[in-house]
Amino acid sequence: MHQTEKRRLTRARLVEAALNVFALNGYEHATVDDIAVAAGLSKGAFYFTFSAKEDVLLALFDLWADERTDLLNIAHASHDAPAEQLGAMLHALFSYAGGANWPPLLIEFWSQGVRGGEITLRLKRTYPQWTRHLASAIQAAFGDGGDASPAAEEAARAMLATHDGLVTQAALGWPGSAAVLSKRIGGLVSRSLAEAELAIAHQRAALPRDVSAAAG
Repeated sequence: MHQTEKRRLTRARLVEAALNVFALNGYEHATVDDIAVAAGLSKGAFYFTFSAKEDVLLALFDLWADERTDLLNIAHASHDAPAEQLGAMLHALFSYAGGANWPPLLIEFWSQGVRGGEITLRLKRTYPQWTRHLASAIQAAFGDGGDASPAAEEAARAMLATHDGLVTQAALGWPGSAAVLSKRIGGLVSRSLAEAELAIAHQRAALPRDVSAAAG
């Protein structure tokens, strides 16, 4: 096996092991030894790949954020009608299929995020990016197709807050929470679309009549 490929596989094993260890034990209590053992590798192999435990947490954050961003982009590109694009994007955002133990790990991201540091900076880059993307989709579905309005941005933030709340329920293992991220998506999408439409309608109603007519 080529050395570059070997390093890539070693890194992937460590990242996957860290995901499960952090999700099970929590980031603060997990050790480099725990990660190495879970990966079936030596502690030396860990430090050859990562300089510290925080580095593998950041690698996991990037993996999660890139995956969510890719899913949003693919969902948006897979439909022509704006309302269908938005619905598909919400399905993509709320879906955590494939057995990856993301929900409890997201709690670790947010916990570290309130303490400052690099994870905070990455959260502050990622969430506004998703907000803008969702707000643009909302505006396209219910607005005039121009720049996202304040109402559309508020609706986008509400959708992300709902995502975080459902993920928290799943991480806590509440009865039925495993199904929350899938069975309730349809209703959640419908309510989100209706609330976005109502918010934008209210904003239009508040405009002077000549401006409102021009916007329509």
